[in-house]
Amino acid sequence: IAFIATAFMIVVFVLLGYSATVTVAGDSLPGDMLYPIKTAREKVQLVLTLKDEERVSLQMSFVSRRADELQKLVKTIDNTEIVKKAAQQISKDVKDVKDQLNKINMAAVNIIEVAKEVDTKTLEVKQSLTSVHEVLSKEIKDEVSGDLKEAIATTEETGTSALNVIIKKYENGE
Repeated sequence: IAFIATAFMIVVFVLLGYSATVTVAGDSLPGDMLYPIKTAREKVQLVLTLKDEERVSLQMSFVSRRADELQKLVKTIDNTEIVKKAAQQISKDVKDVKDQLNKINMAAVNIIEVAKEVDTKTLEVKQSLTSVHEVLSKEIKDEVSGDLKEAIATTEETGTSALNVIIKKYENGE
């Protein structure tokens, strides 16, 4: 019985430690030691989300989070490589949203709501990226400008795709 109690206590402590780590990781920024835990948790959430439209909505929330992180990041550090990687990740993630949005069945019940949400959030992300670009030091701006512009362009394309989904849905008389 002592062995079972000890094993149980170890499992409880491991789970509590994991939970605490995941909670602390939630506030981490790109370049922080716990940031990979935060993004891994998000990936698990995406995998466990079964409905395509809910997955698109969740992933767009993560893109918005990345843009917020980038704004915080440029205020606190002067690391070109981290800023560059963060901008590239936003570009990749928003492209994934666009691809998934275009794959969703037009018969999905709440496709219009999801498309509206994506459109709204892409506008916010674009504004966030634009403001990041404006506050960067000249040295960093010179090195990451292309990545930020790519992220802005991809974000705009995703917003346009969302509007196209809405238009197609209305054209089909639904």
